Amino acid sequence: MILHIKDVKEICSKIKTALDSSEITTVTETRELMADGDTLLINITNKQYYAQCRVKLNAPATLRATVNASTFLKLMSMITTETVEIYTTEKTLMIKGNGEYTMPMIFEDDGLVELPKIRVETVEKTFDTPSEIFNSIIQNNLFKIGNPKKPVHGMYYIDNNGAITFTSSSACVNAFSLPEDIKFIIPQKIGKLFKLFSGLVHIKYGHTTRKDGLSQPQIMFETETFMLAANLNVDEGTLLTAVPSSAIRDRVNKSYPYVVEINKDMLSQAINRLSVFSGDFGYLDFTCNSVTVYDDSRKNYESLIYQSPSTGFSVGDTYSVKFNLSFYKTMLDSTSESVVSMTFGDHQAVVTTCGAVNHLITEIH
Repeated sequence: MILHIKDVKEICSKIKTALDSSEITTVTETRELMADGDTLLINITNKQYYAQCRVKLNAPATLRATVNASTFLKLMSMITTETVEIYTTEKTLMIKGNGEYTMPMIFEDDGLVELPKIRVETVEKTFDTPSEIFNSIIQNNLFKIGNPKKPVHGMYYIDNNGAITFTSSSACVNAFSLPEDIKFIIPQKIGKLFKLFSGLVHIKYGHTTRKDGLSQPQIMFETETFMLAANLNVDEGTLLTAVPSSAIRDRVNKSYPYVVEINKDMLSQAINRLSVFSGDFGYLDFTCNSVTVYDDSRKNYESLIYQSPSTGFSVGDTYSVKFNLSFYKTMLDSTSESVVSMTFGDHQAVVTTCGAVNHLITEIH
């Protein structure tokens, strides 16, 4: 089987993203290569999810091999020939590129190791949706949380009205529509793979019954070149209930006294410069025509003029907000919008709108 090295490196890049390095086992360190016809399949799993990359072959081929994932990835990334030939002998995977390489296949109990697949056995919902929705979730809803206060913090809550990610002091509400009345919750370990989706995504949601009798929620995402199937949390119902989706959306969509529009890049750069003096926290003082960004000591500051006339302010009014400016800058940098809208005034939270995405950050008192 002869492949263009460009195609191999592209598929290896996707699989590398799907590798789970947090748990080292025979399964997580293993890569399965399969060809039966005109498509090469490269599979990987950590038992919570099963990922499969697909590449079209120039000619039909038959191949099955299970090898060490890390070794295979490193070798493929270093080959510089235009094509690479891959074939098997009795117990080895043979690779010809710049030279000839032998990789031992992995056997268990005298048989070639076969990765455990995840299939949605009982399908409850099935529909298609554009990959741009999932790319937007990855771009905007990613929260890096070192020690979440609740298991649900930082997970991706997704329903037919959009996606929500939240912590005890902030939330991101991404508005979009799905064609089915559905809700599910995805851990970030699985959600990070959304960036591998392209084109139309076919989704199957359902469950299987485990050996202990419990219902195991499952979901599968499939595109032309990539498939991701995952076992969701058995206690998914409790996790879904723990997401105050209606309350968060109500806070985002409520009418606030003040509305201002600010150049995103200028605000981000100002926060970045002031972080030199006091780290994460600082103040935003809003007036009729401008916002002044202070560090935590209020000794250093920068003022920015609004992009358009503000709403709700009278001459002489000032509204001061304190929150984590470092986190706020990360949020600003995640959006491609040049101008962001900020609404506030209830002494509870500030809502920043970036296109179809709303970020809610609780004020510090």
